[in-house]
Amino acid sequence: LQLATSIVSNNGQVALTNNFFLKSVRKDQVLGVIGPQSSTVAIIVGMTSTTLEVPLLLYSAALPQLADNQTYPYVRRGSPSFNNAGKTLVEVLKYYKWKDAGLMSSTNEFSLAVSESVIYYARLAGINLEIKFFKEVTGDVETGLRNIRDRGLRIIIMVCQYNDNIRILQTADSLNMIGN
Repeated sequence: LQLATSIVSNNGQVALTNNFFLKSVRKDQVLGVIGPQSSTVAIIVGMTSTTLEVPLLLYSAALPQLADNQTYPYVRRGSPSFNNAGKTLVEVLKYYKWKDAGLMSSTNEFSLAVSESVIYYARLAGINLEIKFFKEVTGDVETGLRNIRDRGLRIIIMVCQYNDNIRILQTADSLNMIGN
């Protein structure tokens, strides 16, 4: 048996991605699919893959419900769930006995899900978080960092995309929050 793969792109349009998936499986007799990137799109494509009995490998979609083998028997994730990521970040705080930390998060799907998990596990562990969500890296970041600094917090958890992380670090550096 030869496994043909098709990469389903994630352009934010669930219906188009699912239609592409359907056409590819029927027209090209695809035996397996890699993708999509987004968990939101993966839920829809995952239901379709289950209906058509076509394996779907998710390389970055990490919503915990995608691991439900009864609902999605043909879906396999290649990354840990958001819950595991959040729990791991809090375990690091607990290991170093840090009771207070700042959390900076963008509002994309991945960042929000991981942040929710961090907040949940931090509360269970008795860790206080100064939380700042932002839609775009703008003045919101500087305000959030100033709040964290003014509370005397020295640990900041950043749950964002790469470019946002760079901007946060640059802003923190301009506020003299790095080093010392």
